[in-house]
Amino acid sequence: MIQWWQAVVLALVQGLTEFVPVSSSGHLAFAEKVLGLRLDDQILMAVMLHLGTLIAVLTYFRRDLKSLFVGLRRRGEEQRSSGRLLWLLAIGTVPAVLVGVFAEDKVEQAFSSLFALGGFWLLSAAFLSVADRLGGSKRVGQTSSLDALLVGVAQALAVLPGISRSGATLGAGLWRGFDEEWAPKFAFLLSIPVILGGAGKKALDLRHSPLPAPELLTYGVAMVLAAAVAYATIGWVFRWVRARRLKFFAAWCAGMGLVALVWGLLGG
Repeated sequence: MIQWWQAVVLALVQGLTEFVPVSSSGHLAFAEKVLGLRLDDQILMAVMLHLGTLIAVLTYFRRDLKSLFVGLRRRGEEQRSSGRLLWLLAIGTVPAVLVGVFAEDKVEQAFSSLFALGGFWLLSAAFLSVADRLGGSKRVGQTSSLDALLVGVAQALAVLPGISRSGATLGAGLWRGFDEEWAPKFAFLLSIPVILGGAGKKALDLRHSPLPAPELLTYGVAMVLAAAVAYATIGWVFRWVRARRLKFFAAWCAGMGLVALVWGLLGG
């Protein structure tokens, strides 16, 4: 049974790191080691944490999503613009779906290794250091299908612990010449189907499991806390990208990578 304070710690870690480019999966894997937990054994908690961050991104981009679906029902330029954005999101989602379907077992093995976690964190640090100096002027109208696919490939790589999904997609967008507003917006919109799919896939494992009523309040509080914290971080990330501060997150990832490697060497 998960304790309430453990749920709070996991919710804070999830909320703070899902959209900040430091790898939520890596931090959750690290937190599991510290807390002596396995989220694979706490499926309902994992689902609630995913739902929390999904609520955050849907709420933050509610106007964009409303404009997208309203535009699809209209004619002319508005319909073409909405259709183009939907197409780009669909193309960008394909790589993550393929990896999720065909490479899940290998990914789970990587999550169990502190050495792999540390190595992937160091890789994230290097990528963010380079991405901090990239960027261009592309907006949605100038974004090609190839651009969307390559950002999607970066997102697919983020199924590995220590590889930040937001960092990978942000960096790939900046590499492809996205401007400092479009790069994070596309990255976060692209996360919606992946988070939804992840939560849905885990929820299927609950079909034949009784829901522990006494713990539902704890799980609900964790979901709300994760949602509130994640919502706040989305706005921060936009400001940090504009201010060219990705190098600070690169330094954090490098530090976490070294800690994970040392802990692994010490038999943690």
